[in-house]
Amino acid sequence: MTHPKRRSTDHPTDALMEANALLRTVIDENPDIILMKDWEGKFLLANRALARLYGTTPDQLIGKDDGDFNPNAEQVAFYLQNVQQVMLQNQRQVVMETSTDTVTGQTIHYQSTKIPLTGPDGRRQILVIASDVSELKKTQQKLEESERRLRYVLDATGEGIWDWDIPSGIVTHNQRWCQVIGLDDNFLQHPLRVFADLLHPDDKDQVMARVQACLAGESPYQSEHRLRLQDQRVIWVLDRGNVVERDADGQPVRMVGSLVDISERKSAELQAEKSTKLLQEAVQTIAQGFTIFDEQDRLFLCNESYKRMYETSRDLIVPGNTFEAIVRQGAERGQYPEATADVDAWVRQRVQAHQHASGEVIEQQLDDGRWLLIMEARTPSGFIVGNRLDITARKLAEEQVREHSAELDTIFALSPDGFVSFDATHRVRAVSPAFTSLTGLAKAQVMGLDEATFSQVLAAHCLPTATFPGMAALRAAMQADDKEASRPVKDLPTFTTSSQRVLTAALKASPMRSVSQVLYLHDITHEAEIERMKSEFLSTAAHELRTPMASIYGFAELLLKQELNAADRHEFLSIIFKQADLMSSILNELLDLARIEARRGKDFVLEVLSAQNLVQQVVDSFKLPTGRTRPSIDAPAHALRVHADAKKASQALLNVLSNAYKYSSAPGAVSISLAMLGDRVAIRIRDQGIGMTPAQAARVGERFFRADTSGKVPGTGLGMSIVKEIMSLHQGEVAVTSEPGAGTTVTLVFPSFSPLPSATPPAPAAG
Repeated sequence: MTHPKRRSTDHPTDALMEANALLRTVIDENPDIILMKDWEGKFLLANRALARLYGTTPDQLIGKDDGDFNPNAEQVAFYLQNVQQVMLQNQRQVVMETSTDTVTGQTIHYQSTKIPLTGPDGRRQILVIASDVSELKKTQQKLEESERRLRYVLDATGEGIWDWDIPSGIVTHNQRWCQVIGLDDNFLQHPLRVFADLLHPDDKDQVMARVQACLAGESPYQSEHRLRLQDQRVIWVLDRGNVVERDADGQPVRMVGSLVDISERKSAELQAEKSTKLLQEAVQTIAQGFTIFDEQDRLFLCNESYKRMYETSRDLIVPGNTFEAIVRQGAERGQYPEATADVDAWVRQRVQAHQHASGEVIEQQLDDGRWLLIMEARTPSGFIVGNRLDITARKLAEEQVREHSAELDTIFALSPDGFVSFDATHRVRAVSPAFTSLTGLAKAQVMGLDEATFSQVLAAHCLPTATFPGMAALRAAMQADDKEASRPVKDLPTFTTSSQRVLTAALKASPMRSVSQVLYLHDITHEAEIERMKSEFLSTAAHELRTPMASIYGFAELLLKQELNAADRHEFLSIIFKQADLMSSILNELLDLARIEARRGKDFVLEVLSAQNLVQQVVDSFKLPTGRTRPSIDAPAHALRVHADAKKASQALLNVLSNAYKYSSAPGAVSISLAMLGDRVAIRIRDQGIGMTPAQAARVGERFFRADTSGKVPGTGLGMSIVKEIMSLHQGEVAVTSEPGAGTTVTLVFPSFSPLPSATPPAPAAG
């Protein structure tokens, strides 16, 4: 039997060479950088894209590292550190990094995928595929700059801007909106109901109707209404907006608008309306005929008595009609027979006659800002006439005094700091509302007291160990500082009230004749508590780190100074490794807590998540301890949706689940249940472990607190602190119920997300 003649590529070696050549061509022609490195960062493989970047050839790269071609030492150090970190973690990573083109000197941005590998000799290697994203980076930077400028413009307008994504029900705002509503930056994005809940009950129907009209395309949305803020204040706002995007069926998809605080304007309008009403009521009570004309001699107001005097010409006596027109038309009808012959002369004579009449002195402001002093006569016919003097300068001075006094009164009343002023005889002349709230002393308890008695009364409301130093001591400190102007001002004396408020006190002399001195009290309770907590935290952290450090130091010293057998060496090294791992965990979790507290949720990506999917993903990724079974999950059939950051919510659930297994042993089961708790979603994780006393359960979430004091259960005592911070930033809660020997249940309560009706858009106002 004969066989066909083989081609050269039919031989296995030839086929392999041909395949390798093809693979090499694909690698070299790929526009992305493709390379392989060993642990020392030396190139095992490099394609032409990398060679072009470094101004060399692929063959010349092999066996060398980035430092042989890249003059940027900082970049080279980062490359080596990063690839070694990826090799150690043995997990694929995608990182953003930059490199310098050695030919052009241009900085190029790359998105690099790094895959750890193990070579034929068992040594660590890494495969890197880097795509040039410089143009994308430039576009992204331009977009960020554009968005930043837009934010500047919007913030500069002073208006709160809102952007309502109608299908999701999520509203995004600028910082000014949060400031107007009295919310912090955590509310820059939130569900619509947050704003809807602020609507004043008496205005809600009106706002709903106007929003519905806008969504239906009938008219743009505009509403002046009241909001009841979280601190129970009520403000007036002007809320405007319009639908800017609709879907193919004409349904509204997006609505944007603005919100302005108009409380001051509304207050002025209501006050003016009230004043006008009171004036009208007062005028009507006058038995005689009474009229008021403005500076243009137009009728502003008259009472019914005056109208009855001229029953036949009631149609003339209407607001806005001028004095001359009323006289002229009245003369034509016979109401003013003496003016019939020459109306102009009659008007001039009447005015001249009453310029010398006795009357009431009033003041009036003209349109040009000038003020007049007017001698007002009440004439038989009720007209206001008289001579006028320019008193503008005096009125301006009086207005400045009033404004200055009002400004000081407002500052005095609204300042969170306490003030006490003393008269020329050093007796209490006035106290601010803040003084009462800070010290617990009512105004009536201190008014009129001399400074010695005042000092005794205030000292009686302080703790014995930190009492009020007294006015005499404060004056001595003030005089000493005044004499030695070059000396740094002393720290203000501190005292603590019986209500546990920590206050600083300072005394300042007054140049006014009616006020001799002013006592100033400032609340530093929060700062003092922060300092106490900081000191306590540093002490605790140092103690927690000192314990593993002592073990590492002690066993390392034994290894260095004593000859040990293999078993003892292995045991000591294991202890050192375990304690070093504990120190690393403590430091990592402390850094995690610091990042969470520093950013306060600003890096959270809030989205609508399925609570069932979130729990299932955490359970699937959880590494079970040896010999333990996976937790059971009890969830309703209908979807429960939460508004949360997927990564941080998973971290919180994972920490609680890990504790459930650590503090219980086989065959104790761990279970997870999901349910609605009011309008929120509750996720409960229950174990059958050692449990806790009520006192221990109350301390869960404190840093470094651990229910197990035996040291048998590994941990840092920081896991639940992280859980507590994460849930707080989600506007959620952590609840713990436990019983010694019967296990523990930890409940994480997340804000839920209720879907909007698909057929009819929601009615509450967007804002």
